[in-house]
Amino acid sequence: MNASIPGYWHWVALATLMLWALVLRMRVSWRTHLAVALAIAWATALFSWSVTLDPAVGSVSGHVASAKSHQPLVGARVYRPDGDAWTRTNANGDFHLPGVPVGKDERITVRVLGYETSYSEVAVTEAHDTSGVLFRMTPRRPTFYIYNSTRVFTPRQKPVIQINGDLINNLDIAVYRLDPRTDRAGVVDASRRTKLAARVTRNQNSIRELHYEPTLDPDGDFADSVTLPDRLSPGLYLVTASQDGGPLVRTAWFLVTDLAVVTRRSPHELLVYAQRFSTGTPAAGVRVDLLGADGAVVREGVTGRDGTWLWKKPAPQRFQLLANQNDMYAYCTVDAAYDVDTQQPAEVYLFTDRPIYRPGQQVFVKGIVRLNHDRVLSIPTGPVSVALQDSQGATLEKTVVPCSAFGGFACQFKLPAHGSLGSYAVLATFGRLVQNASFQVADYRKPEYRVDLTPEKSRYTSGNRVRVRINARYFFGSPVANAKVHWSAFESYAHF
Repeated sequence: MNASIPGYWHWVALATLMLWALVLRMRVSWRTHLAVALAIAWATALFSWSVTLDPAVGSVSGHVASAKSHQPLVGARVYRPDGDAWTRTNANGDFHLPGVPVGKDERITVRVLGYETSYSEVAVTEAHDTSGVLFRMTPRRPTFYIYNSTRVFTPRQKPVIQINGDLINNLDIAVYRLDPRTDRAGVVDASRRTKLAARVTRNQNSIRELHYEPTLDPDGDFADSVTLPDRLSPGLYLVTASQDGGPLVRTAWFLVTDLAVVTRRSPHELLVYAQRFSTGTPAAGVRVDLLGADGAVVREGVTGRDGTWLWKKPAPQRFQLLANQNDMYAYCTVDAAYDVDTQQPAEVYLFTDRPIYRPGQQVFVKGIVRLNHDRVLSIPTGPVSVALQDSQGATLEKTVVPCSAFGGFACQFKLPAHGSLGSYAVLATFGRLVQNASFQVADYRKPEYRVDLTPEKSRYTSGNRVRVRINARYFFGSPVANAKVHWSAFESYAHF
């Protein structure tokens, strides 16, 4: 209910007058009359004030059907992303969603298993039902992916692979052993791995097989880690996954070894250091091969007692490094040397005002440009071209803005209300230099509280126990008490 409903105040006035009439007919003292009258007035004021705080709402009704077959979809979840109102479609695919706030562009979202999420912005008026809203849902194709967040395991570890996808009920996973010297290039290069997998599965028997049945969430998606049932001997391995032997085959690879290598290079030297995972000690006598783009050995060497091998005046190109000792192998990529004398003619620093937005919101962009003449920075005078790209790589809007007297520039873009979700990018072009800044577009809901994680130490080494303090508080300052805590640990590569 809202105070703007026609006739509402007439009923409040009539009820108040009737109460006054009853009080006046009571045979009591004038003081009692006065006290009761004040109480009625105070209660009426409080009730009226509380009613005016209630938001004005309406309702939305419509139909959900498949865009391909036009058949109604039963049990589809219809809801507002920014509120608690939700419902499901009935046996005819129809829905009625009450409690929708009044507005011109109220976003209604529909989710149903096996279909892409659909959105629509609806005009809602107070105490009325906006009917005839039609959602045509696009079917989703079942798919899955496998990968390794860690591609190196020691002989004492059980290898782990990550699997995610949607609308998949079961997968057959197989593991094959490869020759590290001949199959290395084929397994590392993703474009050649499909051909390698076809040859291996045709000519070799798998050494491990397992059947995996994912647990799907309400939207049909899944993401899981699968641990192989036992440890493997040192070597290079290929993992394949398929659904009931179907044509779609995904591949991943991993290495089992006790050998680790670290490289550092400058324009004038390349240093290789080898050590044992199990002991952390230098590995002496390790053969090091540096391979060019064609796979041929460009340079070879052997690590000394301190586990290092130094190549002075190395070739400037990129290498693949293959280290081995007995049955232990290690791989890494050695990037081309960065010559500090080679500088870009200009530098652009680009950023947006926020890391994440909702569809239809405004994105504010700022940037700073500096010219670079022999490492001496100066302020440019030319314009900068700025473009907005969506998650599919399509350019949505372009603009040209001038640089200020301080070399800065700014512009803004409005995101499409019905655009795709995911990672968007802003591209700034100055001369031949192109710089980008990415941000996320998601149908998110603002959090009601924040969670802070504070580790006891800033650094840990392998084998240390990590202790973390978790603190959850509402944004108005009160603690979040008796809340369930679900935690996950992730790893990321650190470059130095």
